[in-house]
Amino acid sequence: MCIMNLVNTATNIGTFIGAIAAVVIAWRTMRADHERRKKQATIELTSWIDDDKLQQNSLVYCNKMDRLAISIEIGVYDFNTYCRVFGVTTIKLYDQLKPFIEENRKTNQKFCKEFENLYDRIELSRTKIERNSGEIKYSKL
Repeated sequence: MCIMNLVNTATNIGTFIGAIAAVVIAWRTMRADHERRKKQATIELTSWIDDDKLQQNSLVYCNKMDRLAISIEIGVYDFNTYCRVFGVTTIKLYDQLKPFIEENRKTNQKFCKEFENLYDRIELSRTKIERNSGEIKYSKL
Protein backbone atom coordinates (compact mmCIF):
# COMPACT_ATOMS: atom_id res chain seq x y z
CA MET A 1 0.00 0.00 0.00
CA CYS A 2 2.85 2.40 0.81
CA ILE A 3 4.56 1.76 -2.54
CA MET A 4 1.26 2.40 -4.35
CA ASN A 5 0.93 5.77 -2.63
CA LEU A 6 4.52 6.60 -3.52
CA VAL A 7 3.95 5.69 -7.18
CA ASN A 8 0.70 7.66 -7.24
CA THR A 9 2.42 10.71 -5.70
CA ALA A 10 5.30 10.48 -8.17
CA THR A 11 2.83 10.27 -11.06
CA ASN A 12 0.96 13.34 -9.80
CA ILE A 13 4.21 15.28 -9.43
CA GLY A 14 5.29 14.26 -12.94
CA THR A 15 1.93 15.32 -14.35
CA PHE A 16 2.16 18.66 -12.56
CA ILE A 17 5.70 19.31 -13.85
CA GLY A 18 4.60 18.35 -17.37
CA ALA A 19 1.66 20.76 -17.18
CA ILE A 20 3.93 23.59 -15.99
CA ALA A 21 6.38 22.87 -18.83
CA ALA A 22 3.53 22.92 -21.36
CA VAL A 23 2.33 26.30 -20.07
CA VAL A 24 5.86 27.76 -20.26
CA ILE A 25 6.36 26.48 -23.81
CA ALA A 26 2.95 27.81 -24.88
CA TRP A 27 3.70 31.22 -23.34
CA ARG A 28 7.08 31.47 -25.07
CA THR A 29 5.55 30.44 -28.40
CA MET A 30 2.78 33.02 -28.10
CA ARG A 31 5.28 35.74 -27.15
CA ALA A 32 7.51 34.92 -30.13
CA ASP A 33 4.46 34.96 -32.43
CA HIS A 34 3.41 38.32 -30.98
CA GLU A 35 6.87 39.80 -31.66
CA ARG A 36 6.81 38.45 -35.22
CA ARG A 37 3.36 39.92 -35.85
CA LYS A 38 4.43 43.24 -34.37
CA LYS A 39 7.38 43.44 -36.75
CA GLN A 40 5.24 42.40 -39.70
CA ALA A 41 2.60 45.00 -38.81
CA THR A 42 5.32 47.66 -38.57
CA ILE A 43 6.38 47.00 -42.15
CA GLU A 44 2.82 46.72 -43.49
CA LEU A 45 1.57 49.89 -41.81
CA THR A 46 4.42 52.01 -43.06
CA SER A 47 3.97 51.16 -46.74
CA TRP A 48 2.71 54.72 -47.31
CA ILE A 49 6.04 56.31 -46.31
CA ASP A 50 7.40 56.21 -49.86
CA ASP A 51 4.14 57.48 -51.41
CA ASP A 52 5.10 60.48 -53.59
CA LYS A 53 1.54 61.86 -53.71
CA LEU A 54 1.27 61.81 -49.94
CA GLN A 55 4.65 63.47 -49.52
CA GLN A 56 3.40 66.39 -51.64
CA ASN A 57 0.75 67.09 -48.99
CA SER A 58 3.17 67.98 -46.19
CA LEU A 59 0.57 68.61 -43.48
CA VAL A 60 -1.13 65.23 -43.93
CA TYR A 61 2.24 63.52 -44.13
CA CYS A 62 3.49 65.20 -40.94
CA ASN A 63 0.32 64.22 -39.09
CA LYS A 64 0.68 60.61 -40.20
CA MET A 65 4.33 60.57 -39.15
CA ASP A 66 3.41 62.00 -35.75
CA ARG A 67 0.85 59.22 -35.22
CA LEU A 68 3.32 56.60 -36.37
CA ALA A 69 5.99 57.99 -34.02
CA ILE A 70 3.58 57.80 -31.08
CA SER A 71 2.69 54.22 -31.98
CA ILE A 72 6.36 53.27 -32.07
CA GLU A 73 7.05 55.09 -28.81
CA ILE A 74 4.32 53.25 -26.90
CA GLY A 75 5.35 49.90 -28.35
CA VAL A 76 2.54 49.20 -30.79
CA TYR A 77 5.11 48.90 -33.55
CA ASP A 78 8.70 47.69 -33.31
CA PHE A 79 11.30 50.47 -33.35
CA ASN A 80 14.22 48.29 -34.44
CA THR A 81 12.32 46.89 -37.41
CA TYR A 82 11.11 50.35 -38.42
CA CYS A 83 14.59 51.79 -38.04
CA ARG A 84 16.20 49.10 -40.18
CA VAL A 85 13.58 49.31 -42.93
CA PHE A 86 12.68 53.03 -42.98
CA GLY A 87 15.30 54.76 -40.83
CA VAL A 88 17.26 56.42 -43.65
CA THR A 89 14.05 57.38 -45.47
CA THR A 90 12.62 58.93 -42.30
CA ILE A 91 15.78 60.95 -41.72
CA LYS A 92 15.80 62.25 -45.31
CA LEU A 93 12.11 63.13 -45.25
CA TYR A 94 12.37 64.88 -41.89
CA ASP A 95 15.28 66.92 -43.20
CA GLN A 96 13.20 67.87 -46.27
CA LEU A 97 10.19 68.79 -44.12
CA LYS A 98 12.16 70.67 -41.46
CA PRO A 99 11.52 74.17 -42.94
CA PHE A 100 7.79 73.37 -43.15
CA ILE A 101 7.80 72.06 -39.57
CA GLU A 102 9.68 75.11 -38.26
CA GLU A 103 7.24 77.45 -40.01
CA ASN A 104 4.27 75.68 -38.42
CA ARG A 105 5.91 75.76 -35.00
CA LYS A 106 5.58 79.53 -35.01
CA THR A 107 1.87 79.03 -34.33
CA ASN A 108 1.97 75.57 -32.71
CA GLN A 109 5.09 74.75 -30.69
CA LYS A 110 4.20 71.05 -30.52
CA PHE A 111 3.74 70.62 -34.26
CA CYS A 112 5.41 67.35 -35.34
CA LYS A 113 7.15 66.99 -32.00
CA GLU A 114 6.68 63.20 -31.98
CA PHE A 115 8.04 62.98 -35.52
CA GLU A 116 11.07 64.97 -34.36
CA ASN A 117 11.52 62.64 -31.37
CA LEU A 118 11.43 59.64 -33.71
CA TYR A 119 14.00 61.34 -35.95
CA ASP A 120 16.28 61.98 -32.95
CA ARG A 121 15.89 58.40 -31.74
CA ILE A 122 16.78 57.01 -35.18
CA GLU A 123 19.81 59.30 -35.40
CA LEU A 124 20.95 58.17 -31.95
CA SER A 125 20.52 54.49 -32.79
CA ARG A 126 22.41 54.93 -36.09
CA THR A 127 25.41 56.47 -34.34
CA LYS A 128 25.47 53.57 -31.88
CA ILE A 129 25.30 51.08 -34.74
CA GLU A 130 28.01 52.87 -36.73
CA ARG A 131 30.32 52.93 -33.70
CA ASN A 132 29.99 49.18 -33.23
CA SER A 133 29.76 48.15 -36.87
CA GLY A 134 33.47 47.37 -37.25
CA GLU A 135 33.72 45.19 -34.18
CA ILE A 136 33.08 41.55 -34.87
CA LYS A 137 33.35 39.34 -31.83
CA TYR A 138 35.82 36.46 -32.18
CA SER A 139 37.07 37.79 -35.52
CA LYS A 140 40.71 37.65 -34.42
CA LEU A 141 42.40 34.27 -34.46
